[in-house]
Amino acid sequence: MKRYATLGVICGFATMASAWSIFAGSGAISSAAFMASEVDAAAETVVETVAVAPPSFCIKNFSKDDCEGFVEPGTYETVGCDTTRDCKSIRVTGAVYKTELKTSGQACGIQCESKCDEFPDGTLYLKFDYVLRADSCCPYRGSWVGKWEYKTVSGLVYGGEAHGTIGVGTNRKSECLATNDDCERCYDVINNGDQWLVGIEGSFRGQALNSPTRVVDELNFTCDGTWIENVFNSRPFSEPFRVRNRFDGAFVDYCS
Repeated sequence: MKRYATLGVICGFATMASAWSIFAGSGAISSAAFMASEVDAAAETVVETVAVAPPSFCIKNFSKDDCEGFVEPGTYETVGCDTTRDCKSIRVTGAVYKTELKTSGQACGIQCESKCDEFPDGTLYLKFDYVLRADSCCPYRGSWVGKWEYKTVSGLVYGGEAHGTIGVGTNRKSECLATNDDCERCYDVINNGDQWLVGIEGSFRGQALNSPTRVVDELNFTCDGTWIENVFNSRPFSEPFRVRNRFDGAFVDYCS
């Protein structure tokens, strides 16, 4: 029994020594790993410390008029659902709207007098697709989507994506908002005997395509205007038609 006990003690010491050796070895590894993690954390701290702050910027006004615009329709087709009564629609792809935008000349300000337009005049080019309702009731409501470019007289070019509605009057009377701006109906289409006058609205979002500054400037604006089509055209909006439009928005001018 004593011999077994002695052996047990010796084995116990051996086991403890082995355990200590393993523990010491793993401790060395853990220490190295710990030091490496500390170095990584310090590196991350340095990276966070030198992170670039968001750039400063100024907001400038954008307010333009289009008095001579035209739309050149692209591929024109009529479609409909056979299972739905009085369902007829117009689809046009690859239409082009190009016009010269001129300053609105209007002023703004409450405690000061400033211009609504602080941006250079230029040429707007929009390539877009549109769809229109062609039913006998409430015709020419629809929507559009496309891509645009605006080239200023100074040579700077801006561009992006745009979308909007056709024949829809959002400046209408509201049942939950008291406003004096209720000059439209929800259906913004008028037949004056000779012409269809169809309301057009949209939103343009873009940025400088050849910006001279480190941070790319942004140009965002909305439009509100009218498409003008001959009532006697048997295929409405299939041939070039006139557009009268107004554009207002904001230019985000980042500091160089």
